[in-house]
Amino acid sequence: MSWLASIGVSMLSAIIAGAIGLGIGLACVRWYSISSFEGKSGFFVVAVIPVAILIGLITSLVTARMESPESTPLFGEVLLRSGASLAGLAVLIALFAWLLSPKTEHDDEVAIAPQEVPAPEPVPFSTLPPVDAPLSTWLETLRYNGTPEIQSAILEHVQSRTDRVAELTAILRGEDDGLAYAALNALAALPADTLPDLDAELEATAATIINCLTRLAAQTPDKDPSYEAAANCLMRWSGWMQVVTTRPAELRPKRTAQLE
Repeated sequence: MSWLASIGVSMLSAIIAGAIGLGIGLACVRWYSISSFEGKSGFFVVAVIPVAILIGLITSLVTARMESPESTPLFGEVLLRSGASLAGLAVLIALFAWLLSPKTEHDDEVAIAPQEVPAPEPVPFSTLPPVDAPLSTWLETLRYNGTPEIQSAILEHVQSRTDRVAELTAILRGEDDGLAYAALNALAALPADTLPDLDAELEATAATIINCLTRLAAQTPDKDPSYEAAANCLMRWSGWMQVVTTRPAELRPKRTAQLE
């Protein structure tokens, strides 16, 4: 076979070797769990391909030139023998790489093992509290359960409590901003004339919010780095605004314009 034909066989074999190298590289990425962080696995595969091409060139060229000068093999026959040599070499390399790879589960595979955790029984806030439970317990359920049936039942219960005004007043004056927010949500859902005795308390709540906002505006960020105090203040303001916007203008607190 002439040198020109031998080079042609080598070039075609190099293409085949590159494809084989790509497959072996991808398999090694899986076998050795090569990380894709910053493209490590990609660089590894790209590095394997030119090595495979070089091996293919040398192997096929040697195979083509090993023919005796008297024989005149067909181009396809030489290419087939060269391809068979590459396939056999690839199998040996892949087998050797697989034998050296770890055969245990990797940390990333163990970490994503699914685990079923049953929900606690009963699910919190899924049912109405006992009738004699404090109003705060009912409002906590209103806060965390958004189903219309539960909300409607809680609002009816709030209206039916004999000490509702005193209890709501104590909650609005308390330090639990989340509970105060739930109380204001309940007031917003009730008709404006349902609890007229709380109008003065809504005025006091507005004054508290204004003082809180003024204090927050004056202090430096390092006094409240997590913005927890600001979030709590805005929580009360949000609940208060819900009450205000559900009322006609003549029934709104006097400080409404200052907080809108």
